[in-house]
Amino acid sequence: MQDKNREILRRYCIHVWSDTIGRILKLVRKADISKKPLHKCFICIRFAESDQQGDRLVSWMQSTVAEFGPDYGVKKQAISQTVGYENGYGTGEISVDAIGYESLTEMMLGLKAEARVKKFTFVPSRFGIANEIERIEWSNSTVSLTPRSLATVDLIFKSAFGGDEIKIAGQAYASPFTRERQGRPPVRISTNILDILLRPDKSITFTSAFDPSARTRLSTIIKYLSLRTLLECGSVELQVWWEGRRLLKGEMNASIATGEKETNRLLDSARLLVQISTNLDPETSLDAIQKSGHLEALLRFKESRSWRLSVDLDTDEISHVSRVIYWLRFNILETVFCLIGSLHVSHCETTQDGRAQLTGEGRSIICSYALDGHIRENGSMIEDDYEAYLTKSGDEELLVGIGDLGCALWS
Repeated sequence: MQDKNREILRRYCIHVWSDTIGRILKLVRKADISKKPLHKCFICIRFAESDQQGDRLVSWMQSTVAEFGPDYGVKKQAISQTVGYENGYGTGEISVDAIGYESLTEMMLGLKAEARVKKFTFVPSRFGIANEIERIEWSNSTVSLTPRSLATVDLIFKSAFGGDEIKIAGQAYASPFTRERQGRPPVRISTNILDILLRPDKSITFTSAFDPSARTRLSTIIKYLSLRTLLECGSVELQVWWEGRRLLKGEMNASIATGEKETNRLLDSARLLVQISTNLDPETSLDAIQKSGHLEALLRFKESRSWRLSVDLDTDEISHVSRVIYWLRFNILETVFCLIGSLHVSHCETTQDGRAQLTGEGRSIICSYALDGHIRENGSMIEDDYEAYLTKSGDEELLVGIGDLGCALWS
């Protein structure tokens, strides 16, 4: 507020946020629709006595902005882009070719992704003000349908023979359409491993949604193989839970002939990778695990009952050797799996050529991790860790370091 000499008497200030931004943009929207020049539009903003800031105007502005955090500008821009769309982005009408109950249900459950459209119109709207100038019209085309999930549910699978349960999160979809006397509408539960369809007659059908060639998290592969192992055994109990409540309990008699031994072997391989990659859940594929000769060789070495190794060693040291230390590194797709291992020596003897022959049964992993193969700096990390371990532990016991065990395993 200024006097006749243009001297400032009072300073008033308000924070322009969602309400004020909405009022301004709504005015602009009305002007745009009616083609009224913006310089002939006005908006009235009322100031209260509490809005008087005086000489502390700048400090008030700084403290007000600080209350919203360092991303103040991002939040304000988000309001400008979303305010006025609270009740939707417009009004649409769609006319499709005549379809039956089954096709309509499949669309609502997300089992059918497209429909033939005779005519489609859409009129954009903001603040409830439609803009006919931006009307969109299509005819004789195809529209893609994306159903909205009703809820996130948990599927729990249990074997009739006991053992650990398998828990998988999924999205539930339901159709509002039911035939007369049919009872409850069908429900589809979709996961990244399988799709389950709960029919009105209480029957359960499922299809695999797992692509063995696609890259996915190692933990997902473990769940898929574990579930496949259950299904190969026959009867499986299925429970569906939502927010602490059990919605369904039933049995799946789903014996499938995919080769129990093959599945168990793949599961052992995947579990070995989990044991190595303690620091992350890497992306890989089931096909890549199955085709990895390095992983298969390491698994056979792990499963062997005993081991034998010939090394150069001083005669007076042979009887004092307690452990053999090695490192190992191999790739599956872009992930590098690394480990430092220990072989526990149970017997030592000298051969005719003067070499020491060490044998034993025990073995353990000292440390292990998985690395991104794209990062060049990771190249020698496992070797550096191996040398550091030998240096630190070599003072406490007699260790034999043989370096890269892969030279023997992969040959």
